[in-house]
Amino acid sequence: MIPWVKVTSLIQKLLHVKSSKTVRVKTLKSLTGSLNFYSQAKPGGCPFICHLYDGEKYYNPKHHVNITSEMKKDISVWLKFLEPQATGAPFLDILEVPGSDIQFFTDASRDPALGWGAYLAGAWTQGRWPPGFIDDHDLPTGWLELYALVVGVLTWEHLLSGR
Repeated sequence: MIPWVKVTSLIQKLLHVKSSKTVRVKTLKSLTGSLNFYSQAKPGGCPFICHLYDGEKYYNPKHHVNITSEMKKDISVWLKFLEPQATGAPFLDILEVPGSDIQFFTDASRDPALGWGAYLAGAWTQGRWPPGFIDDHDLPTGWLELYALVVGVLTWEHLLSGR
């Protein structure tokens, strides 16, 4: 369990960056480091860090980075993840299965021509986003990837059940 003080500190960092138009690279690296630590202790948040990592491409920690709408969406997801944690409710329980036992992979793209896909032990499924879906819904990439995961699980639930 992550100490309550750490969770509230992380929430404050997230709110600070979300409310800013720009932040220093050093501030963004501090936030992504905290999120990465939290993801190691409580799995489930890694897909929602990728846009924040995009801002770390500058080497000088004093440079300022624009906080994009994609970054703000990822931060919003994190704030929703952390809300129950701050009140003491469980974040996510994970049953770990060795990677050698299950070969289950998913991916999604914001490119409507590429869409999403899922693979399980030689079988695969894929699909494209409906015309205008990406632009109309403006979802974070993490949610698109979650869609691919859910479709994969529903497609092969009979093979995954009890594992």
